[in-house]
Amino acid sequence: MRSILIGCILLGIFGVPLAVCAAEDVTMAGEIGMVAVFEPVEDSGDERPDLAPAFGRVHSTLLMSAEEAFGYLLMENAEEKKAFYDDIIASEEAFAAFEDAAARAGENGSILAAGYGEVMASYGAMTTAADAMFASFEEDGSPVMEDVRVYEEAIDAVFNATDAAWADHHAGSGGPSTAQSAERALYGRLLAAVEESYAYPVIGDVVEKEDALADFADVDARIALYGER
Repeated sequence: MRSILIGCILLGIFGVPLAVCAAEDVTMAGEIGMVAVFEPVEDSGDERPDLAPAFGRVHSTLLMSAEEAFGYLLMENAEEKKAFYDDIIASEEAFAAFEDAAARAGENGSILAAGYGEVMASYGAMTTAADAMFASFEEDGSPVMEDVRVYEEAIDAVFNATDAAWADHHAGSGGPSTAQSAERALYGRLLAAVEESYAYPVIGDVVEKEDALADFADVDARIALYGER
């Protein structure tokens, strides 16, 4: 479901009629390709690797898992729940890759390493809250808003930490953004907008709707800016 939604959003942004999505077979391969912009994490052999791609993969897999959790409550589709746990596994693989890179990066990666520590401080609460939210949903047959709110607060803490880490990283880089970092920011914003779009009908909080619309508008603006270059 996620790959279809994101594919349709991208098609719409780039001017292709959304009706095309109904006729096209949008596969998971497209989604994997999109996420790959975050994760050219192959070992380059450098003694002090750039941590940004590895941190980008941590960020993207967590965003995907958050969206799947809301998707499960929204659509009552067990595949969404399975996808959530698959994304959690992918996140934990991303954690291991980041920690390996950070161990070799030294002071070069100190800003993102500190941000990663903040993410991990909230990650356990996120997965625990998701388990409780799923359990009460399955027992009651509808979302239990108290548990949904706890989960929402947990993911807010995680993504506040990732956003702060990126802000500190870019402020401390001392140079212009690269094409790779610009793409990473674009897709990160798009994934955040999708997650908020799923959260809004589940939570009913207009702030989620406003955040989603603002993030989609930011994606549009970034694409327009790239088109002018």
